[in-house]
Amino acid sequence: MRLEFSGIVECCDGSRCCEGCLPGAIRIGGEDVVDEIAEQKWDKAVRVLLNGELVANGNVVTELGYGYSEYTPVESDELNVGACDLIERLEALVGQEVTLVIEDQWMPC
Repeated sequence: MRLEFSGIVECCDGSRCCEGCLPGAIRIGGEDVVDEIAEQKWDKAVRVLLNGELVANGNVVTELGYGYSEYTPVESDELNVGACDLIERLEALVGQEVTLVIEDQWMPC
């Protein structure tokens, strides 16, 4: 499996509860990166390429943020591959054009 995102990096609403805001902590080219990755079934380790450079490899862990009520606190999106916090990595590139690729790691027989 392979996902590719290309375009300008934007920070949006990681808690997905702001009226008038786009949902998702990080968007690339208008796409909600965390949601798109969370919807896939990654059954083995993946690798992540950012502008052609390997930046992470390992298991994917995603958590979609949610708003709050009087009983629950605000939770923000999470996106980790191995030890790399991809949201933090991408936040440093806000306003820049990037290509992000996440794909299953091919293991030879």
